[in-house]
Amino acid sequence: MKSIVRAAIGLAITLTFTACGEHSLEEIFGLGSSSSEEEEYSSSSLRQSSSSHLNSSSEEEPLSSSSNSSSDISSSNSSSDISSSNSSSNISSSSSRLGTASSSSQQQSGDRGTFTDTRNNKTYKTTRIGTQNWMAENLNIETGNSVCYNNDQANCTKYGRLYDWATAMEACPSDWHLPSNEEWEELLHYADGTSRAASPYKSETAGKRLKTTGTDDLGFSAVLGGYRYNGSFSRLNLIGDWWTSTATTTTNAYRRFMSSTADFVDYSSDSKSSYLFSVRCLQGSTPANLEYTGGSCNINDYKTVQIGTQTWMAENYACYVPGSKCYYNDSANCAKYGRLYDWATALDLPSSCNSSACASRISAKHKGICPAGWHIPSDADWNVLMKFVNPSCKDDSHCPDAGTKLKAANGWTEDGGTDNFGFTALPGGGYDGSFYGIGYYGNWWSASEVNGDNAYSRSMSYNYTLVSYIDWIDHSKDFLRSTRCVKD
Repeated sequence: MKSIVRAAIGLAITLTFTACGEHSLEEIFGLGSSSSEEEEYSSSSLRQSSSSHLNSSSEEEPLSSSSNSSSDISSSNSSSDISSSNSSSNISSSSSRLGTASSSSQQQSGDRGTFTDTRNNKTYKTTRIGTQNWMAENLNIETGNSVCYNNDQANCTKYGRLYDWATAMEACPSDWHLPSNEEWEELLHYADGTSRAASPYKSETAGKRLKTTGTDDLGFSAVLGGYRYNGSFSRLNLIGDWWTSTATTTTNAYRRFMSSTADFVDYSSDSKSSYLFSVRCLQGSTPANLEYTGGSCNINDYKTVQIGTQTWMAENYACYVPGSKCYYNDSANCAKYGRLYDWATALDLPSSCNSSACASRISAKHKGICPAGWHIPSDADWNVLMKFVNPSCKDDSHCPDAGTKLKAANGWTEDGGTDNFGFTALPGGGYDGSFYGIGYYGNWWSASEVNGDNAYSRSMSYNYTLVSYIDWIDHSKDFLRSTRCVKD
């Protein structure tokens, strides 16, 4: 069943992304004719990026651009619902880095400075952009699996070195780190003058302010250093690619990239080992795998709504308990979409219940992690809600129109609902070893067990073929889903 669910979601994303291209290859890469290298950059990168959350790409999978569809993810969601955060300011010190660096005096936003990497005595320009202090040059230190473009030292001097992901994760000097995808987003929002939106975020215009071939008024001075794929170099002065610390699967991680012929700053998920990209370092200790431990467990901090004979939470639960996650470990996603929980965690049962039958431990109104006087809804509770929303719905089946009537009007990538009853369902995505689906899918646990490995959940989708109904699906208990509580 896990493979069926993953395949179905991947297919839905692929079909949708196929239909929403924005940039041609010629626009992105400045190419007038095709070449063998163009196969590496197809116009389907967000198909790769999003589906890679569900199905890991092989290391031989060609590099792709997400320019055709990533703007859907950063659509007109209500950014006012999301509080801005400076992720690096809340990050504890990482384990040992390679070498140390000496830096200039404390900078203010807009200031330029320098620091010297004592490992090779190279001095880098820096730039303060908003609350972040960035390198204003690509990293250039010989370590691990890193090379100069075309193995030419002159290219290292101008463009910095190219690194595989594992090397990039450890390459920055002490007190500097490889920025996460979210930290890149903070940079892009500053450049665009916009508030934080659903993640991942693509900018259509920030490249102009960040590239040396644009205005470079922020002093970021991005140069387009190309990349290496399986030993072959490509796209020097056409594409600039930078690793992020954000892994999307065990084999892939996000990169950020800019083009010589357009002003967007886009993202895609690419093989950690097959590709060598540039690195920019950001001051502060590493954010990788940071666990945000905020989130209220007090019912008075949540909106509630009466629907028929039931009273439901009108927002996804965000109570912190060990084992729960914010999407991408970003507190802003917890604030908007709530936390993600595996089934045993949501029901406050031993973790062994994710892989063994625990029906005997489940009470009629099972409190789980819900506040006192509230409980995790059973499948029967969900059926009551469905029948009130649409009296023609049958138990444990698809319910036509219920999804549309329960979904929030805003916060979905497309096809938001009418929210007739104030349930305000939001698409918090999920986690099954990697994050996927935020903005596209909402999945909520029930307290009802299918068997030792699965439990029932309810799902809503942005997709026009699914938007009219809410699904009855058995999901692997070790998946992380959203949770709503219902009043006893």
